[in-house]
Amino acid sequence: MNPSQLATALADRPLTARPITERAAGAGTYLAEDEKGQRWALKLYGPDHTAYRTERETLQQLERFDAPTPRVVAADEDAPALLLSWHGDRTLDQVISARGDDPLIELGLRALIAVELVFAQISGPREESDQIMVDHLRRRDEEDLLRNARACRLVNPDLDDAEDLLRPIYEIAWQGSWNYGSLDCSASNLVTDGESVTVIDFSVLGAEWVERRLASYLIASGARGAGQEYVCAITGELVLTLIDLFDFLGGGGYRPELIGIHRFLALLALLERLDRARADGAEISQRRWQSVVTALAEPVARPEELSELAHEMELDRR
Repeated sequence: MNPSQLATALADRPLTARPITERAAGAGTYLAEDEKGQRWALKLYGPDHTAYRTERETLQQLERFDAPTPRVVAADEDAPALLLSWHGDRTLDQVISARGDDPLIELGLRALIAVELVFAQISGPREESDQIMVDHLRRRDEEDLLRNARACRLVNPDLDDAEDLLRPIYEIAWQGSWNYGSLDCSASNLVTDGESVTVIDFSVLGAEWVERRLASYLIASGARGAGQEYVCAITGELVLTLIDLFDFLGGGGYRPELIGIHRFLALLALLERLDRARADGAEISQRRWQSVVTALAEPVARPEELSELAHEMELDRR
C-alpha cells in the first residue's frame, strides 16, 4: 500500500497508514494520519476501477445534499484510491455487539433514511422506468421466494406448501416503494464516533425495495455475537421514526406494516445464510440458530401489531 500519490493533495504532509480492513487483490481501507494527528480514511480498490468510479461519483453527489456520508478529499484514478473524511473506526455492528441495545441504532436508521431521501432526489423523474423496475424486482423476488420456501422447510421439513404460504407476503411487499442506493445496507457499513453515525461503502449500487433495505439493516442490528440470542431491533420508537421521515413514500404515506413483511423476508434470508455457513463448516451456536428460528414465528402477526401501534402513537401525538 502506497499513499504517496494522494499525499500531494494534503500539501505534501507526510502520511502514515495502518489497515482497518484488508481484502484480496490489494483492496482495503486504511486509517491515514499526518504528523499533526489529522485523520482520513484511505480506501484502495485493487484492480476494480468500476467500484472506484461508482463510489467516487456517488459520494460527490451525496455531499452536495449534505448527506451523512464521507467527503471525498482526494482521488487517484491510477491507484485507484480515495482519500475520505474520517468519521470513526468503529462500525455500528461492533458497538451493538459489545453493548447490546443502543440509541445509535436509531441514529443509524435516521442516517440511512437521509441517504434514501437524497437518492430519491438525485435519481430524478422515473415515471417511465418505474414499472420496468418493479417488474425486474418482482422477477428477482420470484427466485427469492423459492429460496425462502426452502428455508421454511429447514424450520419445518413437513411444510410442503411453504411457497403458497409465502406468496401472499411477497404480494404485499410488492406494494412498497423502490429506490436506487447501496446493495449492502447493514450495520457493518455505518461508522460512528460515539455521537453521530455516517453511512459508508457505495461501491455497489442498485435498485431495491426501500422497506427491504431498511429491514435488512434492522435485522442485522439485532444479530449479536456468535453465542448470543438474536434480538430484532424493530421497536415502536423506530416505527414512529419511519412514519415521521417517510411520508413521501407511496403517495398515501408510509405503511409501517411493510417493514413487518420485509422483516419476515430478511429473517428468512438470514436463516438461509446461517444454514449455508453451517454447511461450509462455520461454527454457529445452537442458541443463535434457535433464536432466529423462533423470531420467524412472530412476523405472522407482526404487521398488524405494527399498524395498530403506529395508529395508537399517531393518536397520542394529536
